[in-house]
Amino acid sequence: RRDVTVAIPELLGTDWYVRTLIRRPDYPYDAAAGPAMFRNHLWLMPSGPVIKMSIHDADSVPPYRVINHPVEFRKDSLVAHIDPKNLPGDGTRGYLTRGDLFVLKMIADSSPQRPVYISRTTGSYGRALGFGPYLVGQGLVRKLSMAPVRTGRDTIAIQGFGFEDVARSDSLWQNYRAPDSVLRRGQWVDSASVGLPYDYAFTGQLLAAGLMAQGDTTRARAVMNRVGAIVVAAGLVSGQR
Repeated sequence: RRDVTVAIPELLGTDWYVRTLIRRPDYPYDAAAGPAMFRNHLWLMPSGPVIKMSIHDADSVPPYRVINHPVEFRKDSLVAHIDPKNLPGDGTRGYLTRGDLFVLKMIADSSPQRPVYISRTTGSYGRALGFGPYLVGQGLVRKLSMAPVRTGRDTIAIQGFGFEDVARSDSLWQNYRAPDSVLRRGQWVDSASVGLPYDYAFTGQLLAAGLMAQGDTTRARAVMNRVGAIVVAAGLVSGQR
């Protein structure tokens, strides 16, 4: 999806990477050429860069900002409180890195045509910035809502992990092709990148928990059977290669 811009927080600390995001052109999405789940929907093309700043202003963003007390961040109905205790620091004061500052800027500049998603690979990153009540899991990512997430038929609160959009996650799970490749090969040859199949296994576990909460035990077992096959094939189970 060329209409999706991927921003890596660690690289946002460099001038060159931020400049590429500011200069990156907008692209439409060709739904007819994509997966079936993305068809029959009007995908509005984003307008303008993901970071709406001049190159000069972006280059002037400091390497970090010291936070001595909770700071409020607002965007529409989103009201997040960034607690210094949840940031790198000495416990009494924390540090927002340059990358964090650009992430907050991207959220402030977001629109319905360009919603914000945070990858599950970032762990608790979104919650550390105070966005926990506004994040809902959808497959391998968490969507940032501009209003507090509410539980419902398809939105389940999973203890310790936050909210999960079960219907969306299940649809994505059925369209992922990477697990099929791992299962066909029957092994994961690069131990340094074993986190990749782990991300799929973890995503499947959360989906199964959501399905169980909905009472769909049959579908939950099917998902967990696939998760089990992934962890065995990738060597994530002790004694298995």
